[in-house]
Amino acid sequence: MGTLVSAEELATWLTSEANKIASDIDAGSMGANADLDKYRNDLSQAPPRPQSVFLTDGRPLATLGNLVVLTGKAKTQKSALAALLCGLHLNPASPRLGSAKALQAATLAGGRCGAIYFDTEQGPWHVTQLHRRVAWLANRPTDANGANLHVFALRELPVAERLSVIEQALDEHAAMCPFVVVDGARDLLDDINDAGASNGLVTRLLQLSTRHAALIALIIHENKGSDQVRGHLGTEAVNKCELVLRTTRDERLPKGIVAVDAPHARNVSPDAFFLASYETTLADGSLLWAPTLEETVSMPAARQKFARTAGISVADFQVIAASGFAGLEEQTVSSFRALASEKLVELQGAESCSEPVARALVDLLVARGYVVRQGTTKNAVLKPGERFIHQHFTGSETPNRLSL
Repeated sequence: MGTLVSAEELATWLTSEANKIASDIDAGSMGANADLDKYRNDLSQAPPRPQSVFLTDGRPLATLGNLVVLTGKAKTQKSALAALLCGLHLNPASPRLGSAKALQAATLAGGRCGAIYFDTEQGPWHVTQLHRRVAWLANRPTDANGANLHVFALRELPVAERLSVIEQALDEHAAMCPFVVVDGARDLLDDINDAGASNGLVTRLLQLSTRHAALIALIIHENKGSDQVRGHLGTEAVNKCELVLRTTRDERLPKGIVAVDAPHARNVSPDAFFLASYETTLADGSLLWAPTLEETVSMPAARQKFARTAGISVADFQVIAASGFAGLEEQTVSSFRALASEKLVELQGAESCSEPVARALVDLLVARGYVVRQGTTKNAVLKPGERFIHQHFTGSETPNRLSL
């Protein structure tokens, strides 16, 4: 059992410890206190507006000195979007880019026009394909290194060394290459859910973007079961970035096309646009696929989630009843209900039919004379009704004596 201390002794100890902490804080923050005016905002000396790297319909979208997050589920062309952004920045007039008012490139002062791309995931062959893809999109040769395009493969480096290489590359090239991509930002950390490490990394990247007047794009996956960017790193990056661009696959879109939207934007939020992909043959005979911008893509209306009984036409009632009977003279209620609701889902292009709607559908068919219920509740069967029989044999909607 520990020794009990008096309230006076405890108060003395706490005061002593508090004084030590205060002394440590004073020693560590003396420089910050001495330079307080350095961090004070002064309305009489407003800074110039940061230069835009990318525009949306002629208005600022992403600017120097900031972070951009490129996100989406796995294999939704996030890297393709990054490659296209590089190509667009390097040569906005390239005919290989396609076009969309929602995403345009701006011209920077001082002739700054270049990109640095860090890949943390892929092997040498795929990184070379990535490098060729960017060069192709910028309408440059794909068999020799070009000016102001630098691609680095970091997969072989230990995690702890990757950020140092990024910093070194920015020191050497960012003066003329203001657009930077980190493809696989999570690979700069051992644990993306480590709050301290994640905050420290995002803070460091923000500092680098300011120091080099660069726009740094971070590719970070979304969680599998939600639209949240993965880990504490993703949360912190989204909180601190200027823009989030998200790629998504929609089953209504043609194969190979993804939609791009901006769930978060500090400036103007762009309209959604699309990335299509195509395959081309390079000078050496090898194949290369590349993305291209599309302003709009034709796709059918959104599929409704649940089938409903409202708005069923006379013709569809007949088809549903026929499906329920499946060529038999009678059906059990459960079998008929399953087959009829399945046909309703098909006719409405819905995803499913709830049990209450399936039961209501049978009741509606009975009420309208397409189906007759016979027997006790427990042993009931369904047989074709007068309206169903009349339409089946005559093709007319209903006998004259029946009202709709």
